[in-house]
Formats: sequence, structure tokens, C-alpha cells
Amino acid sequence: MAVSLLCAIHCVVLPLALGSLAAAGLSWLHNEALEWIILAGSLIIGVCGLLPAYRTRHRKKRCLWLFLFGVLSILVGRLAGQSLQETPFIVAGAALIVSAHGTNQYLCSRCPRCDDTCAE
Repeated sequence: MAVSLLCAIHCVVLPLALGSLAAAGLSWLHNEALEWIILAGSLIIGVCGLLPAYRTRHRKKRCLWLFLFGVLSILVGRLAGQSLQETPFIVAGAALIVSAHGTNQYLCSRCPRCDDTCAE
């Protein structure tokens, strides 16, 4: 959830701060490759967090669907680029991914199949 939240903040604040990045020595933040690396890292962390809980604990697909739609929204925003305003897609995607992780945590805490002794 933290990486998705940081991604959303990055995507909202970066366009507002572009003018001051060079003066602050942070112009490397405005880098296409860095944004794809953050997206790939978020995807890997998200899958590693959601799939084990889905398989072994709650078996509710809504977490996976929220995550999938979040990733697709971010990809649409990134790939559409200048033809669309990408920020709403990215922020919506990050919100969906955060929601997926929040729902996953909620479902894991309410899991009727497991108790605290089997959750390691």
C-alpha cells in the first residue's frame, strides 16, 4: 500500500514541482525509466502480497480484481501519454491498488479458516 501511495503522490506532486526540481538538484525524478521501474516494483510487491493471502486464507477474488483494474488504469494513463490527461488514470489506479491491499488486510483479519496460530 505504501508504494502505491508514494506512486500516487509522485504523480500528483511531480507536475506541480517540475520547475523547482532542477534548482533543488532533483531533476532525476522526472525520468520515464524511473516511473516504469516504480510501476514494475509496485506490481511485483502487490502480487507477492495479494496472491499468498488469496490462496491460503480468504479466497476472495475482489482483491485481485481491484489490483488488476488499478494496474490497468495506470498502464492506460502511462501508455496514452499526451493524448489523454494521464494523472486521473494514475491516481485512480493507485487508489484501486491501495483499496485492494486494504481489502486484503481486512479479509485476512476476518478469515474464518485460520486463526492466529497458522498465520505466520
